[in-house]
Amino acid sequence: MPTSLMVSAVGGADQRTLFTAGADEVGFTSLEFPDWAPDGQHIVFDSTQGMGWVKPDGTGFESLGPGLRPTFSPDGTQIAFHQSVEYLDDFGNTEYGVDLFVMNLATRQVRQLTTDHRVWNAPASWSPDGRHIIYPTDSGASVVDTTTGDSTPVISGLMGVSPVYSPDGSQIAYSAYDPGTGQHGLYVADADDHNARMISDLPGTELTEWIEN
Repeated sequence: MPTSLMVSAVGGADQRTLFTAGADEVGFTSLEFPDWAPDGQHIVFDSTQGMGWVKPDGTGFESLGPGLRPTFSPDGTQIAFHQSVEYLDDFGNTEYGVDLFVMNLATRQVRQLTTDHRVWNAPASWSPDGRHIIYPTDSGASVVDTTTGDSTPVISGLMGVSPVYSPDGSQIAYSAYDPGTGQHGLYVADADDHNARMISDLPGTELTEWIEN
């Protein structure tokens, strides 16, 4: 079954299709994790064919190359995304992992931001000033400096973390699963994960944005 990117008015009226993903070599289609540009002029997403973006009227589609979970920087000039990497372990064996990359949308230049090969499935989240990105790992989440590439763990011992920054950058929200207790939860904490508190014990979903009314 084809998978499409659609937009509508709030409430579901005026639905229209912007892009339909093609099938891969085994007939599978996928289109996930759309993200609006800050100026509202493009929507970026990943699909069976890699990353792409399109204008909200359905015109101007462009392929942006291989990658997953793209998210716009606050100024709209870059996207952060996941990409599989091949590396050698301490014994010289070939291993595979996932790292975080950044693309300059004006030049299409791509640079690798993390080197720990532990990026997990949910999208990364930019701090409002664009200086940091918080990203999920296989056992929590880390924050990386977008200039230096220095990475610091801020959440540990949890699985399925999907972190997002608050609009002022002072807090993070994340859903997670605690393998020690078997409990799912939605948490809010300071940006360094101090003073974390659970605000819901319902099974969480992958958070994509914190909206302040």
